[in-house]
Amino acid sequence: MRFRLCLLVTLLQLFVTVPANRKCLGGLCILPELCRPVSENVYDEIHLNFFSSDECRSESLKCCPFERIVRQPKFEAPDERELVCAARNNNGIGNLPVPQDKFQSRYGEFPWMAFVFVIETGYEVYMCGGTLIQSKVVLTIAHCIENIQTDKLKVRFGEWDLENMVEIYPPQDRSVLKTIIHPQYYDELLHNDIAILFLNDHVSFTEVVGTVCLPPQNSNFDKKKCVFCGWGEDTMGRNSSILKRTKLPIVPRDECEQVLSKILHSPYFKLHESFLCAGGESGKDACRGDGGSPLVCRIPNSENQYYLVGLVAFGARCGARGVPGVYVNVPYYRDWIDGEIAKMYHVDLFVD
Repeated sequence: MRFRLCLLVTLLQLFVTVPANRKCLGGLCILPELCRPVSENVYDEIHLNFFSSDECRSESLKCCPFERIVRQPKFEAPDERELVCAARNNNGIGNLPVPQDKFQSRYGEFPWMAFVFVIETGYEVYMCGGTLIQSKVVLTIAHCIENIQTDKLKVRFGEWDLENMVEIYPPQDRSVLKTIIHPQYYDELLHNDIAILFLNDHVSFTEVVGTVCLPPQNSNFDKKKCVFCGWGEDTMGRNSSILKRTKLPIVPRDECEQVLSKILHSPYFKLHESFLCAGGESGKDACRGDGGSPLVCRIPNSENQYYLVGLVAFGARCGARGVPGVYVNVPYYRDWIDGEIAKMYHVDLFVD
């Protein structure tokens, strides 16, 4: 009897398709109450090694074998295929004309770019940028959405030219089901200025819509050359209808503190750990209207995939030489992001 049960377990493991980097093999990381309790019969003894928290990122979750799951999570979890994030399309998609302005992106170049907006009196009002990190999850800044009713928020994907309908793939609009603002967000100084938007439905992945990768907790990208994109003003104060892009270096914290302390006339100024700095090159910067837009750094040895490193927060002088812009420090929040998504969907899909 024991031999047959062992053989059955082996066959189940062979025929269950799971991503290679999952730690919870043969099951899902879910809340304990969603998993059938361990009993003392022979069958359960075979599975004791599956029911543990060591295989899950969050201590509140348990690795539960598929056959033990007794109740579906409250909300549908993102598709596990999303563990592989999208690549940047450097040359764009399709045969659309190449923009003459070197700071304008190509169509579909940044598949994770999100356009956050509301509709007022029949008109679409752009609020801020955002970044797609899972098929139903977007990151943005808290001060963009803190005073907006959740049911009024909408997010668009696959957008490129705001004035001309030239996109090959129709842009995809989604409503926002729930918003989570960081519990320690401080609006006066914009500390912990980060928010998660949970969408009402999955986006459809195409050549121009896909997710960005999240970096490991507290990753350091100092001196790396990264890329920002957004629909805000350029350094001359002109609005951009086509999604713009700019290469920016990550500025070490101590250097950024020195510059900002002089501008703010505060010799004891300290940059909060929720921020990082980038830029400082003349004529290259994120500017007004770029709030919430992504700053991404290429993942070494990847197929042109990128880590989301920052979200535009604020700046002292747009495009001024020697004055970097300030961004939400996304690596600082990796564990918090994972935890909130795990609580929303009751599964642990973010694995290293």
